[in-house]
Amino acid sequence: MEELVGAAWCEVLEREQVSVTVPFADYGGTSLLAYRLTTAISERLGRPVRPRDLLVASTVRAQAARLTRGVDDDSAELAYIRHDLAWRPPRTLLLTGATGFVGAHIFAELLTRSNAELICLVRCCDPPAGARRLTEVLDQYGLTAAWQALPMALKTGRVEVVPGDLGSELLGLPQWRFDAIASSVSGVVNAAGAVNFLSGYLDHRPANVLGVQELIKLAAGGARLHTLSTLSIFPPPGPGAPPITEDRIPEMDQVAADGYNRSKYVAESVLADAHRLGVRSVVYRLGEVWPHREIGVANPDSLAHNLLYACARTGCVFPTAAETDVTPVDVVGAFVARAATGELDVPDGAMHVLCPARLRFAEAFGVLAERSGLDRVGYACFRERLDAVAGSEERLVRLSLLLPPASGDRDGAAPEEFDRLFTDGTRHFDTRRFSRHARPPAADGLAMLDRYLGELTGIPAFVPQETFAPQER
Repeated sequence: MEELVGAAWCEVLEREQVSVTVPFADYGGTSLLAYRLTTAISERLGRPVRPRDLLVASTVRAQAARLTRGVDDDSAELAYIRHDLAWRPPRTLLLTGATGFVGAHIFAELLTRSNAELICLVRCCDPPAGARRLTEVLDQYGLTAAWQALPMALKTGRVEVVPGDLGSELLGLPQWRFDAIASSVSGVVNAAGAVNFLSGYLDHRPANVLGVQELIKLAAGGARLHTLSTLSIFPPPGPGAPPITEDRIPEMDQVAADGYNRSKYVAESVLADAHRLGVRSVVYRLGEVWPHREIGVANPDSLAHNLLYACARTGCVFPTAAETDVTPVDVVGAFVARAATGELDVPDGAMHVLCPARLRFAEAFGVLAERSGLDRVGYACFRERLDAVAGSEERLVRLSLLLPPASGDRDGAAPEEFDRLFTDGTRHFDTRRFSRHARPPAADGLAMLDRYLGELTGIPAFVPQETFAPQER
């Protein structure tokens, strides 16, 4: 190898002989000559040699030894390059609604899968009380990794609890605190809001509308606003209607008359107006958000969950043609968190966060009936049993008020009015923008809920039923 390298030196330096111990520069070697030397050695070896592989060794002997041992490939440098390319500047995010169902899962994703610093606006008397609420809700929903990470994040200041109220002016904060947060955050994630289908617009207005207005003020300094909305602001499309695209917003007279949907429609309209004035925002329209696929803990305020819970609680199921879409909360939480941190480059505007999976309640009822030995009865009988047990649980009282009365047939299926309470959004909404960024799971809706349905099967065994005497066992 020394002979080969020496011959290349002689050729490039135009010398008859060179010493194997004299540095290349001592012979008048320049960077241009070093490049020619690399070419000459490559031709003699029959394989490419990089200039840097030779320049780290200055003599014929050292270069020959290096070439004999073999030079390093690019794997180590490429690993550093990939690591450096993955670096992102630290982000500080304001998060509202972290103690809610979807908000807790977004918070858990941000806490465990990003380096973002988090300011959590929590309705509480002081920061320690807010920290306890966050800890309790992570434990409630089985988000163990986040629950374990939270104490250290609070101690180091990565997570800061700020007592406040979304529905109050300046979020219930002093002007200086509001301004300080506005100047420090790069993004706002608004997962908070009032949801009560028995209440009107004015009950929802403080949190769902006025709160969004305050967050727009806060984001006007340059932060990007991410806020949750609902697909149900749109009326059910007629037969053969084209899919509802993500850039559409309904006319006011098309929005459902309940206070929740009206408030969400107004909030979206306000955000659209602010966007035209330069406030960047993303609206995530959600369908039916179901439990985490691996954990299976449900949203206690979900109508769909409370219906299935009521079936387990009353010990019966009934015929129905109702269908709904299925988007697990872990899909929603991960998507919103990645978008808020910039890991996903999502455009401004609305996005239909909807997995291409649907659930027929009759199928879910069948699984519950088989696993738990539930009675198969008519809708009227189910309503009788529900009314009998409802007084013992607030959630069942609310459900009973929302469900339509039974028709005359005691053994018949649920009325169409019941079926219309649920909508399969996959039939009506265009999700191409969401699918392009999220690649949502396409599993069968029933399969994605298997863990959750398994949790429901234990309810009759441990929920007290002294107030209910079954009539049709």
